[in-house]
Amino acid sequence: MKSIKHNSNNPFNSILTTTRNNFFDRVKSIFSKATNHKEQLDLIEEILITSDIGFTITELVLDHLKSKLKTSQNVDLFNESKSILYNLLSSDREVDTKDLFSEISTTKPYVILVSGVNGVGKTTTVAKLANMLSESNHKVIIGACDSFRAGAIEQIESWGLKLNIKVISNKLTNDPASVAFDTLTSAKANNYDVVILDTAGRLQTNTNLMGELAKITNITKRFHPDAPHLSLLVLDATVGQNGVEQAKVFTDSANCNAVILTKLDTSAKGGIILRIYQELNLPILFVGTGEQIDDIENFDKEQFLDGFFSYEFLNV
Repeated sequence: MKSIKHNSNNPFNSILTTTRNNFFDRVKSIFSKATNHKEQLDLIEEILITSDIGFTITELVLDHLKSKLKTSQNVDLFNESKSILYNLLSSDREVDTKDLFSEISTTKPYVILVSGVNGVGKTTTVAKLANMLSESNHKVIIGACDSFRAGAIEQIESWGLKLNIKVISNKLTNDPASVAFDTLTSAKANNYDVVILDTAGRLQTNTNLMGELAKITNITKRFHPDAPHLSLLVLDATVGQNGVEQAKVFTDSANCNAVILTKLDTSAKGGIILRIYQELNLPILFVGTGEQIDDIENFDKEQFLDGFFSYEFLNV
């Protein structure tokens, strides 16, 4: 039996307030009055769908609940819902920060490729990630490979000045792969620990831009056969099904192996977290929790569920 205790210091308690109130507080309300199991199941189905968990996971939960009811009519459907959702937060490609820092210490330069659609907060997330790694005593360099969005290079250069982190850019070329090459060359020559490549925010329907992303990936392999060592996809927690579809295309083009989820603090649809695990089989490594440079947290399943459900949860 695994116990998740309520923790007043849990950052997810505050960032998931809207999600929690819109989701499981409504489920809990059905148990405050006498009702039959069909009414309970119907309401649970409605809340799971409207919380953007999606039809596939909703069906998994409902099938589980119906199976339990066949063996006993005294099932706490609310707690059973929580239990199965907890078990769904798993991925074959699990990555955690301990693994990340361990690999950085043994691989130089450690190459991180960051991709994502415009508007998800990708460039700011790159700055947050660079700052976090720099504060952990890693020498970080950023490649400004987003040469397609107006102002993108200036944005990351501005962050570099504020954080005292070197940024490589080239405003005379629209070739992001050449910027990646220059960044990696500089990193190798100057003994940098980590290279972060901020790529263009690509619409998943634009095959030319997706091809550029694949080209950058190939460039990194000239410097290390295993590069990029980490391919992060930045997703907006508020975009729902469209975000999942975007992620599927990016995963194919950039071989993404983990997610940074942004705008979780402004989202009322935390169900996308379960869909990322189930439909993409990608772990969430970090979450953006605000607009400040240090508003980035390691994603912790137990803390997430504790914040999501707002009280002690036992996983049997």
